[in-house]
Amino acid sequence: MRKTKEIVINDRGTNKSFKITEMSASKFEWWLIRVGRLLLGTGIGNQVDVDSAEDVQKLIADTLLKDGLKSLGSVNLAEAKELYDDLLRCCELKSDNFYMPLDTDTIDGQIESVKTLFTLRKEALMLHLDFLESAAQSQSATAAKSATSIIRPLKQKTSAR
Repeated sequence: MRKTKEIVINDRGTNKSFKITEMSASKFEWWLIRVGRLLLGTGIGNQVDVDSAEDVQKLIADTLLKDGLKSLGSVNLAEAKELYDDLLRCCELKSDNFYMPLDTDTIDGQIESVKTLFTLRKEALMLHLDFLESAAQSQSATAAKSATSIIRPLKQKTSAR
C-alpha cells in the first residue's frame, strides 16, 4: 500500500487540504535515476564515491534538501520541469469529500500562490525520501548497540578486579 500524507496549506488566505500519495517503487526509482543524472551533469557529486544505489539516493536527497534551487542552476530546465511536475502529480486537492488530481493542466485553476506549489513539491519529496531518515535512525541504533556491546565487556572486566 502506498504511503499518503494529508496536509493543510494556507493558499493566499484560504486553507486548502491536500493528499499526497507516493509514486510506485519502480516509478520513484526511475525518478531518482533521472534526478541523479541531472545533478551529476552539473558536476555535483563528481567528487563523491558512489558505491551503491543507497549512496546515489542519499546524494540526491542531500543535494536537493540542502542546496535546493542552487543545485538546479545549471540543469536542463525542461528535464527539471518534468521532475517537478512528477512531484506535483502525487498531490490531490480535497474539495468537500472529493480529491482532484493536480497536474500542469489543472494547477493554475486550483493554486494561487507559488509558495503553495513549492510546499506541495517539498512535502511530496519528503514523503518519498523518508526511507533515508529511517535508514539513518536504524544505523544510529545499530551503532549504539555495537557501542554498548563493546562497553559491557569493559565494565565487566573492571568490576571483576
